[in-house]
Amino acid sequence: MNKQLTLVGAAVAAALGTAAQALPPGNWTDGTITTVYYAGGGSAQVPAAYTAIYNCLTTSSIDVYTDASGLGGHTASVSYIIVSGSVNTSASPSCGGAANVGFMYKFNGGSCPNGASPFLTSGATTLSYPSTTSLGSATAISGFAGTKSPINPNYTTQGTPAFTASISPDWGVTDTEATLCGYGWNLPPGSDKGLVTTYTTKNPASLWVSPFAIAVTANVYAQKKNFSKAEMAAIYQGPQNNGITSWGQLNGDNGSPLTGLGAIALLDRSIGSGTRTGANAYFLGYPYSKTPLSGATAPQSIAGGYSTCSALSACSAASFTSTFLDISEKTSQAIVDDLSFANNHAGFAAIGVIGVEFPPLYGQTNAGTNDYDFVKINGNGIDTGTGTTDNVNSAVNATTQYTNVWNGTYDYATQVGYAGRVADASQSAFQKGVVSFLKSSTIADASSSTGAWPSAAEGILLDPATTGSTAAGNVNWTRSGNTPSSPVYYQATTVPFAVTIAQQK
Repeated sequence: MNKQLTLVGAAVAAALGTAAQALPPGNWTDGTITTVYYAGGGSAQVPAAYTAIYNCLTTSSIDVYTDASGLGGHTASVSYIIVSGSVNTSASPSCGGAANVGFMYKFNGGSCPNGASPFLTSGATTLSYPSTTSLGSATAISGFAGTKSPINPNYTTQGTPAFTASISPDWGVTDTEATLCGYGWNLPPGSDKGLVTTYTTKNPASLWVSPFAIAVTANVYAQKKNFSKAEMAAIYQGPQNNGITSWGQLNGDNGSPLTGLGAIALLDRSIGSGTRTGANAYFLGYPYSKTPLSGATAPQSIAGGYSTCSALSACSAASFTSTFLDISEKTSQAIVDDLSFANNHAGFAAIGVIGVEFPPLYGQTNAGTNDYDFVKINGNGIDTGTGTTDNVNSAVNATTQYTNVWNGTYDYATQVGYAGRVADASQSAFQKGVVSFLKSSTIADASSSTGAWPSAAEGILLDPATTGSTAAGNVNWTRSGNTPSSPVYYQATTVPFAVTIAQQK
C-alpha cells in the first residue's frame, strides 16, 4: 500500500483546532451536512488536493471514506477522495463560516476527463460521484488507528456502490495544461476531432510544476539505473516500429544486455490521463497532430491497443515472462501496486511513470526493501543520491527527503493546469479557501512551508533552463515566449520520427 499522504497527516495534524466532533455517516443524509462540494483531477494531485481540503476543516471533525475494503485489503480508494468535517473558521485564507460539509474529488480515469472535460466551452460538463445515500450507509473500518487520510480512511462504502451522475464539479486540475488534453493521441480512438480545437477551459490558471519519474522494479534497477529518452520512446512503441519489447534488448549500466527479466510490462495509464499525456510529450514528442507525419508512429496503446488484462495480477502467468504487456492502469496508485506485484514474481519486471510524490519507501511490500526505484534519465537523477537525507530511493524510514528534487539538469516535469466553473473570486467561500490552499502546495505537500512552485514555468518542460535553487531544493524554471494557451512542444511544425532500437543503442 502506498503511503504518499503520510507526510500530509504528520505535518498538519497539530496545525488546526480540535473542538469539533466527527460526523458519523448518517449525517450525510439527515441534514447535518449542509453542503457537499465537488472537484476533479488526476491521481498525481491527490496529496495536494487532500492537504488543501484538510486545511479548511477542523482536524477532530474529519472523517475519510474509501470504496475499498479497509484494513483487510487495499485501504486506499483508487477513485475518489471523500471527506466530511466542520469548517475551520479560523483558517487563513477564510474557508467560510461555521458549517458541516462534505467534499468529493474524483480522480479515477485520468486528469483530462476529470480536470478539463467538465470545463469545456462546449461538450461534457458533468461527472459521476458516490451518492450521499451510499455514504450514509458506510461502515466503520474495524481496527482503524492513526491519522485519517485517503490512505488511512476510517469508513468504507464497499458493497454499497451507488452513484449520482450529472454533477458539475466546481474546479479541476490536470497534470498538464488542459489544452494538451484535446490532442488526438491523448483521446480514445474515434473521439470527436472537434475537441482538438475546442478544448478551451473556463477560468484557467497555472499552478505548480509537477515532477515525474520513471519507476522500475528493483530487479531492473539492480542492473540498470539509467535510461535514455530514446530507450523510453522505444518501450512506449512496443511491437510497433520495431520497438523494445523485452528487457534483454536493453543494455545495463555495465554495457551488457539485461538478463533474467523476460518480457517488458509497461505500466501505462489510460487514454485521458495527464500523466500519460506528459509522458507522450516528453518521450515521444507528442502531441502535435492527430495524423502521423514524417514517419512518426503513435504509441503502442493507440497503434496496437492496450493488453486485455486490467492489471498484472489479472494477466495469465505465462504472459509474465513471454509477452510484452501494455497495461491500461486506472491510477498512479494502481501502477505502484503493479510494480510491487511484478517485483514479487520471479523472472518478471515492470516499468512505469509516476509522480515523485510516490517515493519507493512508501510502496514497500516488506519494510526496508524497495519493490521499485526511480531511475535516471539521460544520466540525470531527481536528487544527488549522495547523502542519507537527499536520496528519494532510500529504503529506510524517515530518510526519503525532497531536499534536492532536481540537480539542475533533470527536466522531466509538467505544468499543472487548473480550471474553475466560475472565477476564483466567485467560488463559494469554502471552495475559495480550498483552491487558495491548493495553489500554495509544494512538491513536499504539507511537509514544507516554502511556498508554491514558480508559476513562471509553463508548458511541458522539454528543454527548460534552470535559474537556481531555493533553500529547500525547489528549482526555479524560466521559459520564454510561452503561455498556458500556447505550450511549447519539441517542434512547432513537425512530429518527431519514431525511435528504433538501432537508434537507442
